[in-house]
Parts: sequence; structure tokens; C-alpha cells
Amino acid sequence: MVVSQTETLDPFFQATLDHIQSKIKRPIFDTWFRNLQLLGVDTDIIRIGTPNKFVKEWIEGSDLIHTLAAAVREAYDRSLKPSLVLIEPENDDEEFLPRTPAP
Repeated sequence: MVVSQTETLDPFFQATLDHIQSKIKRPIFDTWFRNLQLLGVDTDIIRIGTPNKFVKEWIEGSDLIHTLAAAVREAYDRSLKPSLVLIEPENDDEEFLPRTPAP
């Protein structure tokens, strides 16, 4: 049986994503927020996993980080600073190495 992401999410994190989805256009949500994962909540930080370095850096470097922070504040009813964490390490070096030596 395949379980959808929405069935396994923490209800507060699901509310965070729902809030974001209601505030932005669907393609933006699908590109930047759909694949985020809750990793943990501490006293004043919420750790959120991103699927790759590009998504992490794009959200952190744009106004989307403010959208995320506002949605977290709304859903959790307290001020938590989003900390984005890469959940799938990328090995960029291997990707560009030739598989066989050049002649």
C-alpha cells in the first residue's frame, strides 16, 4: 500500500504547507514547497528537509523564506525560525567525472 505524504505528515506541518499553498500560485508551491519534510521542532527552530541543494538555496535566498516563516508561525502559533536542511546529499563531483578515460 502506498501512503501519500499528506497522510503521514505532522498535522501542524501539514497546516503550514496548506497555508503556503493558499497564499501562492500552485506552480510555485509544487516547485519549492511540495517536497519539504519536517525533520524536527526545537524550542525556537523548526528543521525542514529539502530534496536538494538548489531548492534549499533558492528558498533561503528569496522572499519564499518569509512565506515559510509566516506559515510556520500561523500553524504552530509561535515564532519558530525555519532551518532548511539538505536531506539527500548530492555528490556533484562524481556526476561530472568521466566514466571511462578519454582516448
